[in-house]
Amino acid sequence: ARWTPGEVTALIDYLHDHHAEHSEAGNFKDTTYNAAAAALRPLYNNIGAIKTGKMVGSKWAALKATYNVIESYRSQSGVHWGNDCGANIQGEDAAALWTQYLEQKGSTAMKPFRNNGWGYYEKIHEIFPS
Repeated sequence: ARWTPGEVTALIDYLHDHHAEHSEAGNFKDTTYNAAAAALRPLYNNIGAIKTGKMVGSKWAALKATYNVIESYRSQSGVHWGNDCGANIQGEDAAALWTQYLEQKGSTAMKPFRNNGWGYYEKIHEIFPS
């Protein structure tokens, strides 16, 4: 499904407000996804489809996957992560290490974050259990 930035932000805000309803893995029940879809309906502007609970669950899974890739990167020793500049790769040595990192299995999803942050990171980080 096609999502507008406003819909994604509203979804994250909704799930953030209802974070107590998630499981240990950070997933929500279908009732929460359905309620989030209902909360998104007023934002529908004929772009894409009206969101269903199933679409909300799928979008949340994709957002979680991005979050988990960033968390995996951040957990490494000696790396930088900033919400404004992402991995902040500067210079030839850092670029070479970055290229090596991206060649590792499961790491290519970090490619957009070489020098760009992810505006949803902080809010999603607050949703997940510590």
